[in-house]
Amino acid sequence: MKRNIFYIILNSIALGIAVLVISGIAALMVGSVLVLGLMMLKLDKYIPDPLVWSFLFILFGVMLAGGVFLAWKHGRHKLVQEEKKSRGQSVFLWETPAFLLFFLLFYIAWETDHDWPLLIGLGLPPLALITALIFPFRQCRNGFWVAVRILGFLSAFSVFAWGCMILGRCGKEVSYQGNDPAGFPRSVLWIGEKYIPEGASDIRLNGSSTACDWSCRVSEKDFLKFKGKSGGIEFKKHEKPENVFDKGPFPYYIYVNRRSDGGGITLRYDVKTGKMTGSYSHH
Repeated sequence: MKRNIFYIILNSIALGIAVLVISGIAALMVGSVLVLGLMMLKLDKYIPDPLVWSFLFILFGVMLAGGVFLAWKHGRHKLVQEEKKSRGQSVFLWETPAFLLFFLLFYIAWETDHDWPLLIGLGLPPLALITALIFPFRQCRNGFWVAVRILGFLSAFSVFAWGCMILGRCGKEVSYQGNDPAGFPRSVLWIGEKYIPEGASDIRLNGSSTACDWSCRVSEKDFLKFKGKSGGIEFKKHEKPENVFDKGPFPYYIYVNRRSDGGGITLRYDVKTGKMTGSYSHH
């Protein structure tokens, strides 16, 4: 009986995520074509952005309702199990909720800076695979439900992969004020370990995990010690203005490692003020 309940729940999850994701993709495709058509006809300037977004949400609702109706019409009373067991179908059934929970735990870890949700999430897909192989469900030959299981798994994996990538690209707001770089938020802890000299004080960091600025107070002795140890960071000393925009104060040390898209690191240390500043951008 418990196996039957699990069987129904897992199939329902696969059906729900498949309908949700496919409806969203369909709404985006149709909406994109319509918006592109308006742009080609030069009518987009007459339509306010809120109206466009409202239309996309309504279109998604219509697609979702249609998907639910088709699922109800073609899927009811057809979830019949045969005697033969299927490990392949069982893998799809168990991995679908596993990847959805994995993304939820990844989001919790990203939001709270704790490791335990991520460690639990990493164990869910292997656990689901082992469960499916050891305790397989009986197979279902109905083409509709076989497609639902495959599409449900692909949809759940897409939500996980795209969700993690979007969170990583967007970055998280970070801030710190204190004297110990070990207290930096986890997502920018590497900055404190690599770019903050020992003995630094009055450390201030603001921004996000993908673009942030920081400053600190460092004695010249501690800075020169840091400069000597950081082999990959080659500071250039400026004794006088390099151009009309170079206002000093002099002397100062600077390190610039930027790509053409603006991403990279910039570090600067003013000898007179004892202030070191830095900025980082992922892109």
